Amino acid sequence: MKTYTNDNAGNYASAESIGWFGYDSLVPAPPSITVTCAISNNWPQNTCLAPIFSWQSNDPDAPDASSIAGYAFTWGYTSAITTNWTTANWTQTTVFTPTDLPAGGDYTAFLHVAAKDNAGNIGAPGTFALRYTSGGTATLSPPDALKDFRVAINGNNLFTNKLTVTVSANAPGVSRAALSTSLDDSAQDWQPTPLTRTWIFTPAADNAAPRRIYAWFQDETGIEYGPYFDDIVYDPNYPRGILHITSPLSASMRTLSLFAWDDSSGISDMRLGSLASVTQSVWLPYTTTAVYTTADPVIYAQFRDRAGNPSPIYGTDGSDSSTRYVYLPLVLR
Repeated sequence: MKTYTNDNAGNYASAESIGWFGYDSLVPAPPSITVTCAISNNWPQNTCLAPIFSWQSNDPDAPDASSIAGYAFTWGYTSAITTNWTTANWTQTTVFTPTDLPAGGDYTAFLHVAAKDNAGNIGAPGTFALRYTSGGTATLSPPDALKDFRVAINGNNLFTNKLTVTVSANAPGVSRAALSTSLDDSAQDWQPTPLTRTWIFTPAADNAAPRRIYAWFQDETGIEYGPYFDDIVYDPNYPRGILHITSPLSASMRTLSLFAWDDSSGISDMRLGSLASVTQSVWLPYTTTAVYTTADPVIYAQFRDRAGNPSPIYGTDGSDSSTRYVYLPLVLR
């Protein structure tokens, strides 16, 4: 954080740093789960009799996973998640070996793993379905033509500012696909592939939680593959910001200090200009310092978050286009 002082004539002193602070509202990604016997998620098989699971997540504020505080997981024989993750047992454990697998028969065991970052944000859980079948010979991996499964929300974008999105699902060699926001696939709506459809998410109290869509695939023989999934975060709120002239380099060249913040997706871009031209200026990557050349006494900035929401327009004179003024006396008739 930096502070500025100015006198009655409007002259600004150089910025003085008074420390740093951080605000993290971004949740960790759903953990990626693997198993030692190389079985695909929800793949029919009967050979993985001693599975060892491992997982890892990452956080948008620290992609190297250094900000993950811990993991919690559940293991059972139903796809429904009934765990209250806020009171779960959070540990640094990233490995699990089940010891209660039935000796035979047809069943599916589900491992659900959630991650929590150092700020206390809890992400959506990742799920691995270990599926056993007593009939036939197990296929340990998809045929070569079926390895490239694809489900994407808005082309795999991470954020959106609209509840209406476009979902696509396809894989070479499959004939049908089904989509759902639930792991319960008992009532699948199978449609021909390649599948592209519009999906409307329902409003939720917590916009920071990722919205997830699952996809299942079938080939011509009726073999089912999945679930696969994609996530997207809905961010309807615009960012906020501020800027100051820290020092004039010449009569028309100014050094600017800028600061912007956002409650979900994070700051992506900014643009500078006069009040009349700033909304027509080219978007540039967000930075906290900039040099701008103009003869105008006031410089304006607009910021944009990663969901595409533009901010109000801010000026070096402290103006804010989202502020509305009422001048008195005001007479109502």
